[in-house]
Amino acid sequence: RESLECAAVAEAAERIDDGQARQLEAVIDRQRSLQRPQDRERFFRADEDMHRLLLKMSGHESAWHFVESAKAQMDRVRFLAIAIPRKQANILAEHQAVVDAVLARDPPRAVDAMRAHLRGIFFTIELLRGEKTDYFADRQDGQPPPRPVDRQKAGRRKRRPPRRYLRSGPR
Repeated sequence: RESLECAAVAEAAERIDDGQARQLEAVIDRQRSLQRPQDRERFFRADEDMHRLLLKMSGHESAWHFVESAKAQMDRVRFLAIAIPRKQANILAEHQAVVDAVLARDPPRAVDAMRAHLRGIFFTIELLRGEKTDYFADRQDGQPPPRPVDRQKAGRRKRRPPRRYLRSGPR
């Protein structure tokens, strides 16, 4: 993810036009207006919109599919994180640094700001590991911890499909 987005933000900073600058400012303004606990999901979507817009501005919007795949597991952490006090403000400040660099048409600064923003996930994971220990696996083999048994469901047997669906071969 970092490689794709840093390359894209450098190109976006080189290629940005006035219309794209207005779009970028609108996205960051929308995200700023959503810094409330009741707007967590909309804040999250605005975050996604900013990253996708930067890829589009770079001329590589189709790379968004690869970014989404790369960040699928991280999205759980990101969504949990925006509930941490001041986390939304920190994310917004990081986004503003990226936007400011792109608007200034400064590719190296834009890349540095994007890299710092994306690497913030490591600190966030450690913070959440301390607060939400049941969300993270600590096993040596890297496997997730066993799920707690639902006592109501544990007593029920699984229903088998009718025999006619279990046959193989011609009837």
